[in-house]
Amino acid sequence: MSDAPACVDSSADRRPTPIHDRLDRAKHLHAVAQTQQDGHSQRAAVTGAGVARSTLRHWNARPAPLAPAALSAFVQTPEGVVWLRRILVAAHWSISEQGGAGVRVVCDFLERSGLSAFIGASYGTQQAFQSELEEQIVTAATELRETLAQAMPHRTLSIAEDETWKDGMRLVSIDAASNFILLEHRSDERSAAAWTQALEGGLEGLNVTVVQGTSDEAKGLLAHIQRDLGAHHSTDLFHLQHEVSQAMSLSLKRAEQQAETAEVEAKARWQAECAAEQAYHRRRHGPGRPPAFAARIDDALNDFVQASLAREQAHARRAEAKALIGAFGEVDHPYEIQQGQAQSPEQLQARLGTLFARLEAIAEEADLSERLCAHLAKAKLSSRSPGSVPICSSAAARVSRGATASSRSISTGITDSARASRRS
Repeated sequence: MSDAPACVDSSADRRPTPIHDRLDRAKHLHAVAQTQQDGHSQRAAVTGAGVARSTLRHWNARPAPLAPAALSAFVQTPEGVVWLRRILVAAHWSISEQGGAGVRVVCDFLERSGLSAFIGASYGTQQAFQSELEEQIVTAATELRETLAQAMPHRTLSIAEDETWKDGMRLVSIDAASNFILLEHRSDERSAAAWTQALEGGLEGLNVTVVQGTSDEAKGLLAHIQRDLGAHHSTDLFHLQHEVSQAMSLSLKRAEQQAETAEVEAKARWQAECAAEQAYHRRRHGPGRPPAFAARIDDALNDFVQASLAREQAHARRAEAKALIGAFGEVDHPYEIQQGQAQSPEQLQARLGTLFARLEAIAEEADLSERLCAHLAKAKLSSRSPGSVPICSSAAARVSRGATASSRSISTGITDSARASRRS
């Protein structure tokens, strides 16, 4: 891959145009220097190398980079240029392609490492290089797909599917274990038939069987995964949390607000009774039994204390429910986040069961309506397979058996093809 515009060919009857490719320039400089070391003049050396003397003078007149002299001399050689390109491709591959960071992080790396003395570190330069690298990755993937597919052993896939809307609707499907993009297809509809037809094209030639699909609860995706593919369907984390949030969040917030209002009103009644007693004793009164201020104040104070306790309980229920909803992000995962170890299906089922059991207890304590409890039951059902085992337990089982590593053969092939393209 070139890190500069391609050189322009020149005919024999024309003066050679300046050569801009860095590797070609290094080869020409090396050839000229070698010829001069053999005792030839500069004119003879540039004639033999096919370079104009003005071009050679322009190259030699460039300011020396702010780097050690030995390193500067090395990067002027063909080997040094190849070394710089390898570092640049590795930076883009590791930082942007694998790490998911942007081009600006690559620019920052070049500046901090001192390589900006030899490689242009501006955003425009590196963005153009990144685009060319991605084009070569896609080209290599397309060219090597059939070859890699013929040699790949059979494997089962757990896929994740959704629509994106960058430039119209696109149907996207990836292998959840390796992150390999199986499908990215522009479509005017997202019916089950459209999804199935697009995925068949994406899996063409691959020796795979889809056993699980993760998506939202759209009817088209459900029919595509369960009916057309005959695979288990797992609700994605966002929609699982959204369903639980529909059941709990608004109702618990309203209950907390009502409890706060009741506490304020109870406090006001207690203060009013205390003020009434003080006002009574500030005036003279004739014979007769005074009002039972002590009993009234005790009742009002008791109501205020009970209202305060109810408000604290409502606040605690809402805070706990919010934390439990967020905990799905850590629990509903093939790996245990804190230890970094694969979860067994039994561990995953137990942890999900604990979350839902506590959420159901909170719903009962808050006396949620049947309609809201139905949302919670739907979320619990969507996290389970027909056999009452969490859907993601099958993914956890595959991870614990080491299938994640084997499912990466396609993406490994793409990596190898990218390496090959860098060597070309």
